[in-house]
Amino acid sequence: MFTSPHWRKLAMDDDFYVSAESIAKFHHRFPTKGPLRGTSRVWFMKTVKSSAAEIEYRLGNPEGIATLIAT
Repeated sequence: MFTSPHWRKLAMDDDFYVSAESIAKFHHRFPTKGPLRGTSRVWFMKTVKSSAAEIEYRLGNPEGIATLIAT
């Protein structure tokens, strides 16, 4: 997921539904052993978003910086 600029951009989207939908599509393509529930789902989404933003920041993309500041 993190190697693709397309997926990173979707994960960093400010629209909760876009971000959640992109992560759901990723899970559909690459299923985990067990579904994420409750607080683990929220934690996972925040972790994915901040990780994508960190990668973009290190690549010199200003969108990553804005996302890191907002997160």
